[in-house]
Amino acid sequence: WFDRTEVTAAEYQRCVSAGRCDAVSDPFGVMRAAGAPVVNVTHAQARAFCAWRGARLPTEAEWEFAARGADGRLYHWGDRAPSCELARGQGCGAGAAPVGSRPMGASPFGALDLAGNVAEWVMDRAGPTSAGFERDPQGAREGSRRVARGGSFVDGAAALRAIARREFLPAEARGELGFRCARGE
Repeated sequence: WFDRTEVTAAEYQRCVSAGRCDAVSDPFGVMRAAGAPVVNVTHAQARAFCAWRGARLPTEAEWEFAARGADGRLYHWGDRAPSCELARGQGCGAGAAPVGSRPMGASPFGALDLAGNVAEWVMDRAGPTSAGFERDPQGAREGSRRVARGGSFVDGAAALRAIARREFLPAEARGELGFRCARGE
């Protein structure tokens, strides 16, 4: 089970109102727009929200499978280069768009915004992983940085590829960084 879209600011606010999530900063009011993704969340805040929903952050392997599918596509919509109709990347407008506003860019499983809009925290630590093929590989066992996937509205085509990853300190909260949740079987 994998969220179809990024978590919205309104969804996150319900968790804050329930007393289970910490409020996030919105100095420019970007999260007031209808359907805006929640941003400026730390890794711990993203984990707390997912736990409140009875879920968790996806692993990096789950996220990549949701984006690439069984056919190993370059981008979550296929192998065609990004365009503003497929993803909200660099040159497609200032800031994030409402979640799910690029339906032409759906993944093989129907997930939206896996490239562009906002980068997404995943559970895994950044760092070396085991070599070779593994079924459902786990991230690095140690390390202080965490992984975000998907690129954001500030990123070009290379960062929107389904294999692209970025690393952040878990306490970082950025205006181009959000998340979605997942649940096991």
